[in-house]
Amino acid sequence: MLRIMKQPMIIVAALCIACTACAQRDMTNVVPYPGTTKPSMPALQTYSDTDFGFSFAYPSGAKVLNECGPGLIPCGNFVLMTDTYDNSPFTLAIDDGTIYEDREFATEYKNIMVSAKTYAERLHWQNLAEKDPTSPFYNKNVANKTVGPLEKIRFAGQEAYSFHMTEAFAMIGFEQMTGGYLFTPPSDFIILKHDGRIFVLRLSTGDGVAGIVSGNFTFL
Repeated sequence: MLRIMKQPMIIVAALCIACTACAQRDMTNVVPYPGTTKPSMPALQTYSDTDFGFSFAYPSGAKVLNECGPGLIPCGNFVLMTDTYDNSPFTLAIDDGTIYEDREFATEYKNIMVSAKTYAERLHWQNLAEKDPTSPFYNKNVANKTVGPLEKIRFAGQEAYSFHMTEAFAMIGFEQMTGGYLFTPPSDFIILKHDGRIFVLRLSTGDGVAGIVSGNFTFL
């Protein structure tokens, strides 16, 4: 169950709001990381996680951090380290796909399961709202960030949703109207649902290592 985070992790939720229209983009036969050509790498190794059922290739010498530790399903937060934490080319957050239904004047919150489309639309909207001076969620510290359109794509053989963003990635809890931010390099976000869980991937735009990871990301 997704709950509020007040530290720099990328497990996210967003607010109930009208759906944002999604553009259609077929990437069935295209390397699923836009704008990046796979560079030649000296050697690759594979990271596999049987708890969550995924694997990906990455350059030897890099390190994969699991910030939640083993056996803490549904919590999953993975960071690929090639240099510093803040410059990581790839991060992956996994959620159990449930959120709190936000109901005005409610005495209790109803736990609901959502689709990848709904999850992506709410996440996309939240980041757009931070740029809008008329929104109660406007944040002048990140008002200059760019949030691209939400698109429907194919990733790892599955339907997914993607958008591009610079600077800061919003993390907002469904129970409270407060949250935190993770400042990142310009990145592409991919949201999909697999085996009942929501996967949120962040890939640094134009980064060769991120291109390798996305081009070799598979479900077990």
